[in-house]
Amino acid sequence: MKSSGHDWDGRVGPDGLVAEDQVEREVLRMLWTFHWTSTAQLTRLVWGSNTGRHRTRLRPILQRLYANNLVWRTTWRFLPGYRAQQRGAVSGGWFYGLTDLGKAQAAAHLPALTMMHCMTREDYLSATERRTLLHSGHYTEWCTGLIEEVRRHPATAGVFVETESTALGRHLRMDGLIRLRLRQASQGVAGAVERPPWFVPWLPGLRAPLAPGLVDVTLALEIDEGTEHLAVIEGKGENYRRTYLGGMQLPDASGAVAFPSIAWDQVLCPANAPTDLHSRRLFFPITVLVVLGPQRLVNTWEAWQRGWSGSEVRMTSWQHIHEAGSIVRAPYVNQRQEWVGLLGHPHPYDGRLPWSTR
Repeated sequence: MKSSGHDWDGRVGPDGLVAEDQVEREVLRMLWTFHWTSTAQLTRLVWGSNTGRHRTRLRPILQRLYANNLVWRTTWRFLPGYRAQQRGAVSGGWFYGLTDLGKAQAAAHLPALTMMHCMTREDYLSATERRTLLHSGHYTEWCTGLIEEVRRHPATAGVFVETESTALGRHLRMDGLIRLRLRQASQGVAGAVERPPWFVPWLPGLRAPLAPGLVDVTLALEIDEGTEHLAVIEGKGENYRRTYLGGMQLPDASGAVAFPSIAWDQVLCPANAPTDLHSRRLFFPITVLVVLGPQRLVNTWEAWQRGWSGSEVRMTSWQHIHEAGSIVRAPYVNQRQEWVGLLGHPHPYDGRLPWSTR
C-alpha cells in the first residue's frame, strides 16, 4: 500500500513526524488485534493521546483507508446502562474494523499477525447484534487502557494480545488472551530509547523464549455485560478448571478435533520454560473479569467460585476502574476476596462489597 507516497519502512518526514504509511500500518495492526475500535481508542493506541491535534492527524489516514476499502466503519451511540464505562464515551462515535482486503494488506506487510485470530466485516461483524459489538468496544477499551500504561513503563519487556483467543481449545474462547513480559525490579534498564508514539513492545508469540531477569504474567480477559446468567459464569470456571487439569483438544489441519488431549503448557509456556510443574503452572492465565457494577461483582465472584473454587482471579467493575483512573492500579477482588492490583500486589482500597443477591 503506497497511497501516501511512502514505503512501509518507517521513514520520518522533514517535519520529524512518522511517515503516514507507517501510521497506516499501525492502524491496521491495531484493528487486526482488537477487531472493532472507536476513533478515540485508535487515536490513543496510535498516538498515545486523544487530543484534538492527534485526532486531526489520524482523520485523513482513516478516511484514506476507508476509501480504499481496507477498513469499514459504522456510527454508534451509547446505550442506557453503559455510562459507567468512561461516562459512556466509549460507546459513541465512529467505530472501525478490517475488511477482508484490509486483512490481506496487513498480512502481507505484517506476517507475524497471521498467528493471531482476526475478525473482519465479512466474518461475523456485519450481522452481529448491537450488544455484541458493544461488548467488543468495552473489551477494546480495557486493552487500550492497559497498553497506554505499560507501553512506556520501564518494567515492560513485551506485550502479547489475542482477541477472542482459542489458544486453550475451541470450547474455551476467551475475550482476550494477554501476556505481559516484565523486568524484575532488580534488573536495570538501559538508557531510554526514542520510540515513535505508537510503539508497543509486541511479543512475537506465547512461546517466545524467556530471557534471564524477565517474568511473564498471563491473563484471560472476560468482559461481563451483565446479560449472562450466573450459571454461564459458573460454567466458564468449570471449563478453565477442566483445561488446567485435563488439557485441551485442538483441531487438526482438516478442522477435526485431534486426540488425545494436549497439555495446556505445550501451547502457553515459553520454549525454554522450566519443566517442573510448579514453575509451569505460573504460565496458566489468571482470569480477569470486568463487570458493570459492584453488585454484579459480588454475584460473579460467587458464581466463579462455584465453577473453580480457589483459582487465582482478578475481578473489578468499570466503576472501580473509572475511580482509579487506571487499568493496572484499579482495585481487583482476588480469590480470597482481598483487594489487589492487576498484578496481584495488595491494594489500599477499603471499599466494602454489597451482599450477594443470588
